[in-house]
Amino acid sequence: MYDELGFEKNIAYKFSYSFHRDKFLGGTIGLGIEAGAVSKILGPSGNASWIATTNWQTDPSVPPQIKKSNFDLGLGVWFQREDVWLGISSSHIVEGQFNDGIAVLAGPPTTTHNLVYDLARHFWITGGYNWYRPNWTIKPSFMVKTDAVATSIDLNCIASMNNGFWVGVSWRVKDAVTPMIGLEWLQERKENKTRMEDRFILNPEFHDRVRPTWNKYSTCKIGFAYDYTTSHLNSYNNGTFELFLSYCIPYVPRVGRHGDVRIFN
Repeated sequence: MYDELGFEKNIAYKFSYSFHRDKFLGGTIGLGIEAGAVSKILGPSGNASWIATTNWQTDPSVPPQIKKSNFDLGLGVWFQREDVWLGISSSHIVEGQFNDGIAVLAGPPTTTHNLVYDLARHFWITGGYNWYRPNWTIKPSFMVKTDAVATSIDLNCIASMNNGFWVGVSWRVKDAVTPMIGLEWLQERKENKTRMEDRFILNPEFHDRVRPTWNKYSTCKIGFAYDYTTSHLNSYNNGTFELFLSYCIPYVPRVGRHGDVRIFN
């Protein structure tokens, strides 16, 4: 991840993995972990200066530049079954500090900078429910985001007709309302039977005939959303448009077939 705004640059390198266990309270539970590094550059470099101030070199609260990397860690738990899901996670668990120690700039006057930038720990809680009706599926959900100082709450609801056309709305409390609309459809995969038969693989160890297969249908989804600001920032913000497209090809694990029927006796 690379993000730059003015004199602030954030770079992150992370690897994530999740472990899943089925048949847990009638559903599936997942435990996830992510680990990596976060780098931050804050302040001008070279002969550049801060834009928003004059004589910034004499202000002890404005550093010449901070440039440092820290280890980063995140953990999460996810539970899902056919009609309900719930997730809890935390990012920046180690709460790294970004500073280059004490920097002294020669005056006049001589100014000492010792700004420390803390990477705050964040918590995420999300959940939802699938309410099945004739020809319709209604999916209310929520998401809470907090760093234990400020909290943001999203309340969402999406209604899908025959798993095709869908419409919904999201309300970010005291901040924005987001209507959305979209279409989802199944696409049938057609395979030549002769070529599929040629994909059989002989396993010499167990004398099994196995082959990789794909589901008959793949899923394509397209949607549009508009984020309208309801706070006092709407005087400076005309909203945000979002267009998204997803395509999913579910994979079916290899199926083993034993060549000797006596194994079932």
